[in-house]
Amino acid sequence: MLNDRELPDLVRQRARERVLTSLRAERSPFRTKSFVPIAAAASGFVVVGSAIVAAAVFAGGARTVTPAAPVVALNEQNWVFTPEQHYRVKHDWATPDDLDRCRSAGREFPASWQWKPVMTATARGATVIPFRSAEGVAFCELTPATISLSPILTDGPGGDPARILFTTAAGSVAGVVRPDSPSVRLTRLGRDKPEAADVAVHDGIFVAPNAFSLVGARAGLKVGGSARHEGADYQLPPELVPSPTPAVTDRPQPPGDRTTPDGVRLGECLAGQVSPPTVDEASWQPGAYLRLNARETVQLGRYGDMIASCMTDGTKRTLLVDDHNPLYAHDQPTMRTITFKERFYDFRGSAQGGSSSSTVVVVGRVLDEAARSVSLVRPNQPEVRAVMANGSYIVPGVELTQWPASKDLPTRLVVRDADGAVLEDVRVRI
Repeated sequence: MLNDRELPDLVRQRARERVLTSLRAERSPFRTKSFVPIAAAASGFVVVGSAIVAAAVFAGGARTVTPAAPVVALNEQNWVFTPEQHYRVKHDWATPDDLDRCRSAGREFPASWQWKPVMTATARGATVIPFRSAEGVAFCELTPATISLSPILTDGPGGDPARILFTTAAGSVAGVVRPDSPSVRLTRLGRDKPEAADVAVHDGIFVAPNAFSLVGARAGLKVGGSARHEGADYQLPPELVPSPTPAVTDRPQPPGDRTTPDGVRLGECLAGQVSPPTVDEASWQPGAYLRLNARETVQLGRYGDMIASCMTDGTKRTLLVDDHNPLYAHDQPTMRTITFKERFYDFRGSAQGGSSSSTVVVVGRVLDEAARSVSLVRPNQPEVRAVMANGSYIVPGVELTQWPASKDLPTRLVVRDADGAVLEDVRVRI
């Protein structure tokens, strides 16, 4: 059970906004089949405690979670995650390499070498750095292959609480906000239901890297407010949303395989993503593939230190990109031979009209070239060997209702070399 804790005003404000947004959605054309007040993965904050999630539940398109049987937690602390943590924000700073790329692209502007970074924010391969200069503000987005640099823009939102000044094909959105506004909430409108993105705010600038494409869509902005009072809430029609700043390839990457069956599957999954778009889509390499059951498959993709999981259920595809933000592994060990992440599948319908699952597939990258096998080992159950291909692996059929209830009977990931020698044997929480 989560410990009682007084949440900061900003966190309580975002919780309130999420509930109000969901209530409005119930009365709008974006109505869902059932109402889930707060979905942690989609809200402006995430609270994680010692309880472990054992089953994911879909209720008419909304995802929530149900608790598992009691287990022993690795620690008893609760965490509150902010947008700044989600995006690994660093204020008034950028790496020397990122500064050089952005300033070199802006050499046609006056004194670009004197630009001062406001912050650095990163998500799923896209890094956004706003700059201030004597002439105004400029926004720079970097991916491993490309750079998108805005012209120098007038600083300040004018008569509006906030203004969007910068969008990219990679789904980054940024702009200016009144300096006295502690928060901004960004929403994409015009699809089946509103989609919200976390926004980092610092020194009159807001940034949401790799959030979603706003091409042809209305944008919603909520600015300021408090835990008890709503802030300014308004919408921008598509004609007032800036067109994406063109991306220029300054560091070409090897093209991804799109001729083999694995490459074709991966390419079809990566194409056309808008929430969020796939960064450097053409450069992703296919990884392992596995049919999970009669109707579901998983195809992995790799790019740099990221891994993509494309889950297919009939004609429906769901793409999840993991950039291994340490925020989401706060209570997991760091392995030197592999990374690991779990994905729910095999959802079953319920009498209430939703669907639920207690089955996960474990996926990850292989970090050690000597690794030749990955196994998931659980007490009193057969060892499950992974399917491995092109620096990635898949362990299917992990049934969470069969968890051991004692810390003395842990789940382990075991990595072996070609001779069967153990390279790593680590207790994990799955």
